[in-house]
Amino acid sequence: MSRGQASSDRGRAYFAARAGGYDRGSSRGLWSRLRALESPVVMALAGVQRGERVLDAGCGAGHYTRLLMEAGAEVDALDALPEMLAEVRARLGVRTIEGDIAAVALAPIYDKIVCAGVLEFVPDRAAALVNLARGLRTDGAREITLLILARCWPGFGYWLARRVNGIRMPMYSRGGLDALAASAGLRVVEARRAGYNWVARLTPTCPS
Repeated sequence: MSRGQASSDRGRAYFAARAGGYDRGSSRGLWSRLRALESPVVMALAGVQRGERVLDAGCGAGHYTRLLMEAGAEVDALDALPEMLAEVRARLGVRTIEGDIAAVALAPIYDKIVCAGVLEFVPDRAAALVNLARGLRTDGAREITLLILARCWPGFGYWLARRVNGIRMPMYSRGGLDALAASAGLRVVEARRAGYNWVARLTPTCPS
C-alpha cells in the first residue's frame, strides 16, 4: 500500500468515526467562523442558478449540499463514506451517491460541481478532477468549484492537526493550484483566498 493510500484510509476512518456529530460540530467555535469565511466565497464562485443540477462531490455531512439547495439547485450528494451519506439523507432528503470521487462513474448530467474540502484526502488528485469533469454536461457551464488547503501559516495549523492523526495533506500555493488544474486538463478561471483555503473556479482547457 502506498503512503498516499494509507493516509487516505486513515482519513476515511477518522471522518467516519465523527459522522454523527460532524454537522453539529461545524456550527460551533473556530470551525463555525472558518465556515463563515469560506461559504460565501464558494457560493459566489459557484454562481449556482435556480434549477441547475449540481453535484456536491465529497459532501461530508452536507454543509454545501444545504447551501446549494437553498440557492435553488437540484443537488446530488456524493461521498465515499456511507456514515456521512446517512446523515445527509436524514437531514436533507437528497439523492446520494456512494463512491470515491476519483473512480465513481458519473453521467454527464451536471451543470456545475462543487468539491469542497475533500480533494486533499484523495491519493490521486488529478485523477479525481478528471473523473469529476466527466460528470459535467457538454452543453453546460462546465465548471468545478474547488475548496482546497492553501500554503499559508493558518493552513499549516490545520495541516499539523491532521498530521497528528496520521493524515498527510498537500498545501497549495497559487502556482501549485494552477499546476494541479493543468494536470487534470483544467484551468483556473478565478481563485480567491478564504480563511486558510483557496476557492477556485475551474473549467476544462478544451471544450468537449
